[in-house]
Amino acid sequence: MKKLSLALSVALLSLSVSAQAMGKKTQCSLVTRAAFDIGSTSTKMKVARVDTCTQKIEVPVLLDKSIKVDYKGAVAASPDKATFSESIQNEGLEALSKLKAEAIEKGATQFAGVATSGFRDAKTNGAQFAATIREKLEIAVVIIDANQEGLLGFAAGVSVSPYEAKNAVVWDIGGGSQQLTWIGKDGTYKVYQGNFASRAFQAYILKDLKGLDPTQSGISPNPIGALEINMAMGRAAELGGKDLIQQNLYSELMYKLNDPKTVVVGIGGVLGDTVQRQIKKDIPLYNENDLIIAIDSGVKKTDQELEADFGKGYIETLVSNLGLIRAFMGVFEFKEFYSTKANLTEGILAYPVYWQ
Repeated sequence: MKKLSLALSVALLSLSVSAQAMGKKTQCSLVTRAAFDIGSTSTKMKVARVDTCTQKIEVPVLLDKSIKVDYKGAVAASPDKATFSESIQNEGLEALSKLKAEAIEKGATQFAGVATSGFRDAKTNGAQFAATIREKLEIAVVIIDANQEGLLGFAAGVSVSPYEAKNAVVWDIGGGSQQLTWIGKDGTYKVYQGNFASRAFQAYILKDLKGLDPTQSGISPNPIGALEINMAMGRAAELGGKDLIQQNLYSELMYKLNDPKTVVVGIGGVLGDTVQRQIKKDIPLYNENDLIIAIDSGVKKTDQELEADFGKGYIETLVSNLGLIRAFMGVFEFKEFYSTKANLTEGILAYPVYWQ
């Protein structure tokens, strides 16, 4: 496994400058850090020891945990579609408090994190809630934009995959957004930013195809029919294709993919857990045929049947996420991708700006 410092040297320097670059003297030490990735539908945490001078993470990490907190759904259910309710804030604080307590048991003394699409959508009070987290829990949380999210994801994907940064296209699908990040032919970073991600795909099936309220608590699209999943994939492909063209990235992406050395690296829960739970392979390289077989197996199954097959956790999006992945593989013209269970915490752990 590559050390994260390699990824940081090529992907994250564009976000800001390190403490040393600003002229501050630092004393080298090994510190135990807890990094939090507060995503749209789940909050992830990794605890690890980090060398403060080289920014290398000791492996294996000390703790890797996730708790489901549906910020995206809460915002969608709010009257103005832009507010965190008091209940979701309490749920979020409880989850973060629990995770931090477990991190302290592992020896963590520093705590930092980023909040993504769900907080960006909560325009009314998302920033205020991030401030509450900093004040009450003493976790240095900042809200990042989609471009920064893409760069952190790129660092994370490169760090845990066997591929060099110059050959990687890192793909991250979350609950509320997705990014595709690579080094362009001019040497700068290209970041596709899409808002049609796991939550929107599921909502389309529920509202547009089944006539149900996607903001209803605990609602699931399962069982999903073959026609429904195909119609939803068509809608995803339509929207994704428009975004790629409007962002003037199609030719750049095709240029990158035409290089035989290029490898697509998937990170996050959708491209990691969703795929690896349902499709078992010795080497985590997945192609369209793998997805077709898994989708065909999952359609028409109830939550109970899927839980019996794959265990508890995120059952309501297991099948829909596969459809989403397949649709965007077509949009991006990917033949296969390398699946990892990395998330933004790998980038946060070793990037100095989050720990100043």
